[in-house]
Amino acid sequence: MIRGMPLVYVIILTWNHKEDMLECVDSALQLDYPRFNVLVVDNGSTDGGPALLREKFPAVELILNEDNLGIARGYNVGIRRALECGADYVFILNNDTILDRYLLANMVQVGEEMPEAGILMPKIYYYGGQERIWSAGARRRLFPPGIVFLGLNALDGPRYASLREIAYAPSCGLLVRRRVFERVGGFDPGYFMYYDDWDFCERVRQANHKIIYVPQAKMWHKVSLSTQRGRQPARWWYVMGQSSVRFHLRHRGLVELGFNTLWVVLRELAKRNFKGALSYLAGIGRGLFSSQGRHIAEEQSLFVGETKDDS
Repeated sequence: MIRGMPLVYVIILTWNHKEDMLECVDSALQLDYPRFNVLVVDNGSTDGGPALLREKFPAVELILNEDNLGIARGYNVGIRRALECGADYVFILNNDTILDRYLLANMVQVGEEMPEAGILMPKIYYYGGQERIWSAGARRRLFPPGIVFLGLNALDGPRYASLREIAYAPSCGLLVRRRVFERVGGFDPGYFMYYDDWDFCERVRQANHKIIYVPQAKMWHKVSLSTQRGRQPARWWYVMGQSSVRFHLRHRGLVELGFNTLWVVLRELAKRNFKGALSYLAGIGRGLFSSQGRHIAEEQSLFVGETKDDS
């Protein structure tokens, strides 16, 4: 390692899907950057992935969580370890991704040139989709209410080739400056999945850090058909409803929560997804019941396990 270069910890969060995980780790180890470590955080996999990782990549650090802690808590385990080891930047990464070898070098260069940048996001393509973009950042949409990806399904071109500030960035691949975590904390462990990254982006921007899209940094995401909303089980919709309450009460308010809930339910009913709509409403109810009076007190308790009630 070269002293003087920022130290980057690449944190790969994984839960089963061992072949995807191994391909992701191999991709990360090929990064053309002089000072980085790869850390895999396993969320209680049951497919033999951790043992296979140790066999194929024995030098890669591995943290084993006994259970599936969810996305936010899982990331936080790795973030805490990275900060303890002196990381200047933390690159959080889903296990269903692969990286261009120059991704890290390109993002760190921009980070060093732009000290106001708290989060840096690469251009994310569909895995196997050649130059078809999955996300070039995201923005808020007033109606239908929600957050939408920029460049979704578009072919890459000049429109997506400029460095720029964005409002939101999905957490499947983000480079985060150390002082961001020191200032705003980690991901809110009150989210098991969904809305955790939007919540984090809101808090980062509220702390006057910018979120920067770096188009010369590239990665590919294995966006599966199994992630399509209409195919999800009732439990998925229930958790989505809970997370929606947590996000909207903290950052938007009851009125927008109401509009968002109405829109989602009507949309799913129109698709004849009755079970999903009912489960979503049940999650909304649970979220409202469990969220009263909690959010302000929890603003400063955003690392692993530090919230008192994550229901």
